[in-house]
Amino acid sequence: MSAFPHAWKAGHLPTGTASRRSSSPRFDALRSTAHELQDLLTAGTLTSTDLVEEYVWRIEQYNTFLNAVSQYAPGVMKRAQELDSERKNGNFLGPLHGIPIILKDNIATDKTFGMSTTAGCASLWNAVPARNATIVDKLQEAGAIILGKATMSELGGHKGNLPVGWSSVAGMANSAYVRGGFDHNDSVVGHTSTSGSSSGPCVAVSAGFGAWAIGTDTEGSLISPAARAAVYSMRPTTGIVPVKGIVPLAHSMDTAGPVAKDVLDLANALTAIVDPTKTTVPVGGYQSVLGGSWEDIRVGTLDVRSWLYPDGMVKSTPETIEQILRETNAAYEKIGQLAAAYHRDVDLRSYTDFQSPEHLVVAAFNAEFKDDLDDYLATLEESEVRTMKEMVEWNEKNPAEIPNQSALLGALNATVPQEKADENLKQFAEVGSDFLKKLDQYNLDVIIGPGDSFFTTFSAANRCPLAAMPLSTLDCTGRPFGLMAMARPHQEALLLKVMSAFESTFPKRPIPEAFLAEGLEKAKY
Repeated sequence: MSAFPHAWKAGHLPTGTASRRSSSPRFDALRSTAHELQDLLTAGTLTSTDLVEEYVWRIEQYNTFLNAVSQYAPGVMKRAQELDSERKNGNFLGPLHGIPIILKDNIATDKTFGMSTTAGCASLWNAVPARNATIVDKLQEAGAIILGKATMSELGGHKGNLPVGWSSVAGMANSAYVRGGFDHNDSVVGHTSTSGSSSGPCVAVSAGFGAWAIGTDTEGSLISPAARAAVYSMRPTTGIVPVKGIVPLAHSMDTAGPVAKDVLDLANALTAIVDPTKTTVPVGGYQSVLGGSWEDIRVGTLDVRSWLYPDGMVKSTPETIEQILRETNAAYEKIGQLAAAYHRDVDLRSYTDFQSPEHLVVAAFNAEFKDDLDDYLATLEESEVRTMKEMVEWNEKNPAEIPNQSALLGALNATVPQEKADENLKQFAEVGSDFLKKLDQYNLDVIIGPGDSFFTTFSAANRCPLAAMPLSTLDCTGRPFGLMAMARPHQEALLLKVMSAFESTFPKRPIPEAFLAEGLEKAKY
């Protein structure tokens, strides 16, 4: 946990809840999906207040170790009671009605929620957004219960050279699957790392802290940690989910997406958050397209070995590499047998092309980061910092446990002429466009690659939807690994068909066990 005085601590409960169960659990929070819970709510077997009580109990028991939740919404029980009453009176708002969810802590909630919106930054703890992020209003209209905020990498991983999943507000998130949690001697995204700035939402769903969650993605922020938490997730086409009120990194790449235990939950959530004026949503919602079949899907796959994260990022043993290669290639073979058409080892441009002659991802961020963050900070009703420069100065006066802020300084002091910045962004998009060229060249609907890869960069560069699908767990640490699938822009429905087919073909997502003993041990102190 973090030394920050306002970091989450057990016992600081939402009004009307308890830190211990008064009776046996009424549902299996670790395995239950949102649609299964909705069926129980509809039948009258459970109430939304029952759901809130159970999730709070689980967070109280296990969050000291997992560090996936940073704040509760103090009025969450009142919201649950209101939605129970609406249901009783015949006003049913849809599949999200009365279901508790968790938001990543860069999604603004106004003062009525009683929560901070920090993006992991201690300098923003006392900041007050003037209004909710647009996506929060959409979730409220759909009947969702916002249970709290999830931890994240500070500023989406763009404060400085910090461990992935760490912030000055909350400290380090731990995987529900990895025995012993994060190893501080591990590499950047080693096999004990949660990976990606949306680590908190993904860990929270995997551990049964909420039925589902909302994370955000700029470049791998959501899909990478989802693959390592054995959950389903999607980074939608950039621009179809409203990002107003989300602490920004780069407006041309920022988006938000759901995290869920199965594909139906993901589809229901996506229907609720997408702006239907920005894309075509199927009649009946995205859930209407789920068919569980590969028969009309044309699939390409990326070579596993050449696309895995390089050794400098992940310390791997020959045994670990062999397991990932064996199980991923076996999955490819099975998909190839079932798909309408299959092309193995698609010759997509290497991710290293984004790093030569200069790091185009960093260049793309720096072209937008400062102005975007300054614009967001200027909208706050109250804040100790109003610009990136003031944030840097605040951090210098109030150093965190890990004080590095090299990325902030790099963006603040960037002196790239606008013409050069535009050229970098153009080159970034040009490299990314090779994905669309390969779809056309081989007449494919989708390309699938390993979850531990920079395939994510192509999604950021060409605005394409990208999905995470759980496959297996490593023998060495227990942490999950999976696959990513990418389709053309505005092809969320097709991508959900792929996810549904995957879900019907392979075993159910593995259920975590490591955190159960770890969490109870930590909770003693």
